[in-house]
Amino acid sequence: MAVDVSFMTYFAPILAYLLVALVVGAVLMKYELVGQGWVAVLIALIVASFFVSFAGVQRYVVAIGAWFGVLAVAVLFLLFLLAFVKGKAEFPAGLGVGVVVVALLVFVIAGIQVFSHVLGPYLPGSVAYGSGNPGVGGAVEWVISPQVLGGIFLLVVSGLAAWVLTKSS
Repeated sequence: MAVDVSFMTYFAPILAYLLVALVVGAVLMKYELVGQGWVAVLIALIVASFFVSFAGVQRYVVAIGAWFGVLAVAVLFLLFLLAFVKGKAEFPAGLGVGVVVVALLVFVIAGIQVFSHVLGPYLPGSVAYGSGNPGVGGAVEWVISPQVLGGIFLLVVSGLAAWVLTKSS
């Protein structure tokens, strides 16, 4: 007779929240990225809230997790193959760089796949933004848009603030 475990659907978001909060909190505390104490706990709880609240973040993590599993199996298979051919399993010099490059590609491709509907309207030549003219006019229209000009202004102001703060100390 099958066991009914449908009640777990009520607890799954809570368990996901706790798992993400614990992992992020442990990483922040271990490496002291934001210092010790309540700041790390607060950041961990905020990150966990984002993870549970937004479906896009969950889809991004699922996509990355699956491809990192494939990458790990491929690296292990390559190491086993090298062990059979050479007689010992050494980590070749270029393999680490290759794994990092593939991992970065996985991050970028998964991000484009998951968040394309969010990023699409802000890219030059998009039909959803402005006139949708894919020529030079579309690129100029994109650069002078309020979102891009606001971002450039924010970068300039933060750069000036960083320059003033580092110059005074």
